[in-house]
Amino acid sequence: MTKVVPSQIVSFIDRIYPTAKSNPNMSVYSADSPVLGAIIDLADDLPIELLTMSGDEYASYVFGLEAMQAAIDRWNHRGGDDPPRTHEGKSPVYLVREALSKCPDQTPSPQTTALSFISDRQLADSIRLDIDSATNALHRNDFKAATVLSGSAMEALLLWNILDVGITSNSEDAQKHQSIAR
Repeated sequence: MTKVVPSQIVSFIDRIYPTAKSNPNMSVYSADSPVLGAIIDLADDLPIELLTMSGDEYASYVFGLEAMQAAIDRWNHRGGDDPPRTHEGKSPVYLVREALSKCPDQTPSPQTTALSFISDRQLADSIRLDIDSATNALHRNDFKAATVLSGSAMEALLLWNILDVGITSNSEDAQKHQSIAR
């Protein structure tokens, strides 16, 4: 099975509905059934750990998917061309697109140790992702990738520590190291 990530669904929506990003009240009709069905199917294939949205955003996301499915069912069973129900004046396609645009395409496994000692959450998450990727590569016997990703994580941790502690060299030490290196 192909791995689906949020940006793929956002890209798909943007290709089919170029105004979806900027037009919250865009309308879709019965002729859009296959597209709405594809969005729902793709969303069903998303790994749950990638849905990193707030409670309200998640509720709007679920509403958008359900409104699309209800419209498809209505069009298939009763005919007509009524658009799907909106939420706060926003199209279900817009709601799904908006929520998924805020989600990452990859996230570390929950088993990967959190780096709570690093106050910069973005940096900690990036390093955590490298550690997780290195672990996954090692389990696949992809030793080159595991080595490179582990080295990347170690280098980032070392740089973080140097910057965090504020290690600097004074000019005398720097001159000694330069003369030894020659």
